Amino acid sequence: MRALFSLRFVAAVLAVIASFVVVAQITDDSEAAVVDATEASDFVRRIDLVTPVERFMPSGFSVVDGVAASTVGLVIDDRRSMAIVEGTPGIDRCSTILRRVGDCVIFADLLGEAVVWFEIAPLASDGEHVVMPAVIGFDGDRALLDNQMLLPHAEVFTRRCDTEYASFVEMLNDRGTAMASWWSIVEGAITDVVCTD
Repeated sequence: MRALFSLRFVAAVLAVIASFVVVAQITDDSEAAVVDATEASDFVRRIDLVTPVERFMPSGFSVVDGVAASTVGLVIDDRRSMAIVEGTPGIDRCSTILRRVGDCVIFADLLGEAVVWFEIAPLASDGEHVVMPAVIGFDGDRALLDNQMLLPHAEVFTRRCDTEYASFVEMLNDRGTAMASWWSIVEGAITDVVCTD
């Protein structure tokens, strides 16, 4: 009569157990990577609203130490307005000198209708775009900028540089952050990448 547990049978069982241990270790490592990516995404700002601002009420709004120094109402058009509450984190690159009607654009990270983070930026002299930091990568259908903002982007960037590049990836690899990007008011997306030196 044959032995129930032959050497081959025991070796096969041990191989199956070893496979389970290896798969479990790989699964644990990939979950750790997902957690790291989630933690990193806390610093990324997914911008929900980009729009020119007609006027600030009151007009003396300012950002001090990275937060809104007072509550301000932003009039967007005849039917729409929004508020930034005192203490909301943000950046203001559109000085009071530039705050003529429609000369500032707000980029806002929203939670429902509440602004949780914002950047106010000046509209370029052509009235059609806003100069933004370099595009450094992509997250799905959005471009990741060097200031950690995520914004929609055109399918193909217009590359404005003295050097001819076959693709944006080649330009990014060569230039790094030595470029700017343009947010198009008309297109509602990052459309151009521009060499800065």
